[in-house]
Amino acid sequence: MTDNYKYCLLIVFFIVSGILRGQTLNKVFIPLPPQELSVEQYLFHIENVTPFKLAYSSLIIENRRIALHTDSIRLTELLDTLFTKYEVKYILQGNQLILSPQPLTDKREDIIRLRGNVTNKRNDKAIPFVNVFIPGKSSGTITNAEGSFELMVPINNIPDSVFISCIGYRSVALRAKEFLTGPVDIKLQPYHMQIEELIIRPADPVELLRSAIGNKEKNYTSEPARLTAFFRETSKQNEKYISLSEAIIDIYKTSYFSGENDLVQLRKGRRGSNIEQSELVNLIVEGGLYNNIQLDIVKYGINFLDPEFFGHYNYSLEKQIMYNGRQTYIILFTFKEDTDIPGFNGRLFLDAKSLAVVCAEFDLSLKSLQRAHSLLVKKVPKGFRIMPKQGSYKVEYRFYDGKWNLYHARSELILKLRKSRQKETSGFTCTFAAASEFVITGHTTGDIERIKYRDASKPGDILYQQISETDLQFWGNETVILPEEPLLKTLEKLHISESKLVTKP
Repeated sequence: MTDNYKYCLLIVFFIVSGILRGQTLNKVFIPLPPQELSVEQYLFHIENVTPFKLAYSSLIIENRRIALHTDSIRLTELLDTLFTKYEVKYILQGNQLILSPQPLTDKREDIIRLRGNVTNKRNDKAIPFVNVFIPGKSSGTITNAEGSFELMVPINNIPDSVFISCIGYRSVALRAKEFLTGPVDIKLQPYHMQIEELIIRPADPVELLRSAIGNKEKNYTSEPARLTAFFRETSKQNEKYISLSEAIIDIYKTSYFSGENDLVQLRKGRRGSNIEQSELVNLIVEGGLYNNIQLDIVKYGINFLDPEFFGHYNYSLEKQIMYNGRQTYIILFTFKEDTDIPGFNGRLFLDAKSLAVVCAEFDLSLKSLQRAHSLLVKKVPKGFRIMPKQGSYKVEYRFYDGKWNLYHARSELILKLRKSRQKETSGFTCTFAAASEFVITGHTTGDIERIKYRDASKPGDILYQQISETDLQFWGNETVILPEEPLLKTLEKLHISESKLVTKP
């Protein structure tokens, strides 16, 4: 290295040090060596001539050499030249320059993806439906069936930590900075022990439920809110996906103490179907945007949480656990099957401190499935007999802004179908499963605009009929529930076309 070149490096170092204090990365110029270098050698060179310490994943290191025929170059231009496999975003924190790989579809400079995979520490199996969220904020998502997630956050407001929580596992909080250099593998420790009795409550679960109902005004908001959510509906025949509907929706969430229903507006969506593989495409089950929104059992009610119906259930206090970092009661309930009303079996989770309902997992009882047949299935293919096998539901709430807020809901209906005997194909049977779920990804209060009735979806609308097909990269920078591999392969087979994109204001 020549003396002149060393002198230039020294000058550049002090210039960059001054710029670093101003946090203006795009004003940094660095000298370049005359010889050809590999991508990794250029990164070492950047560390040598600047005060920056680089943090990056091996994902972005490409096996190629580059010759740049210039004496100096803007640092951001050099980095843009080095990376072609990923869209790499540059995040300056103190004197550390983080090179964060993003999919090439990311075009907006103000959003970054935090990605990860969650598995069981004991057996390395993926854990589905894990809560992943920013503590104290509405931003959040859940893992898919393969334990994977993506969470979008503003690049100029990266949070301090990301919280990962699932029933039956120890919750963990990770520094958000760990996600910036690529996907993070997260192993959760199973946790089945009952915690110590930290808060003394009556042992009678019914009394706990009555207190939870009495505390509704304290725990849930009386003000309307505007929510953003990702919504998905799928149907499968014998474990093979045959249809898909996905949407980004806006929800005008009315007060928990008003008799008004929430309003839902479709912002954009996509759909696909594999109809050539199924003669059951005319089977339409109970679903849609509003049915899942009404799984908000605190607002809309349900009989196992209604004192008038307590006599039709058996309740027992199972144990206390830590759920989302808070002490939580689990109450088991079973339906007595002594009336013609639909009943459920399941678990209800109450926050021990506030006695708020924070989660419920429940199934329709066997007799209730048979009684509710006509309510669950809207349209049956001609010549088929249907036997409902399972109706499962889950709803979760999260605590932020001083209140408990709707966060995630999921429903799944499993049916067995058989051809009528008089048909030529008598004896044909299959299992049909329809699932729908949403996760709240944004929450706004204060001066919000109510969704106009003319723009709102109607309760009887079928999501699949409301939207058209779109391309695989349609969601861009929206937080969504990642499709698992079988669904992703199905998407690729559905011939989804960008020309049929639907977007609503």
